[in-house]
Amino acid sequence: MPIPLCLTLTWFCELLEEVVAPDAGIDYTGVLSDGIDPLQGKIANALLTTLVAAGISVTDQAQVFETEIASGSSATLPHYLRDKKAVCKIINTGGNNYKVFRLRQTLSSAEELAAAPEYVNSDAYNSLKTAKYAFKLSFDLDHVEAKAYFTRFDISRGQAHGGFPISRHSG
Repeated sequence: MPIPLCLTLTWFCELLEEVVAPDAGIDYTGVLSDGIDPLQGKIANALLTTLVAAGISVTDQAQVFETEIASGSSATLPHYLRDKKAVCKIINTGGNNYKVFRLRQTLSSAEELAAAPEYVNSDAYNSLKTAKYAFKLSFDLDHVEAKAYFTRFDISRGQAHGGFPISRHSG
């Protein structure tokens, strides 16, 4: 089954975004699960609080899983958190210290993805706005999106500006 162009472009953009502005991860200290096994099971409340505060949409139903590798200590191998709208990789950095990275796993429907990408690394596009690339020009995602909307609705930028009334103040 061929992959739709919108999904291919989304994947390509996500790779480039990661090169321009890599994910620094979220620092976390504590157990991963409040259950019998502190390394797997239902998400620990402290981890849930940390991820929600960082803007990751997880619920108290999220599950932590061990890496499916036969060798190595479970405590030092990466773990994965899965929930309805988020997947994270959890790397042990020593003891009960972890670095949590949100994975860009697509969880939306094809129709939703055709309308807009699920993930946009805004830090990457903010960096590109001020950086100089081809012909010493910057890249402004907001400008590109606005042009795409004008093209989609077959109006020019001038026509859009002309539709707003100009108020004249008497002084």
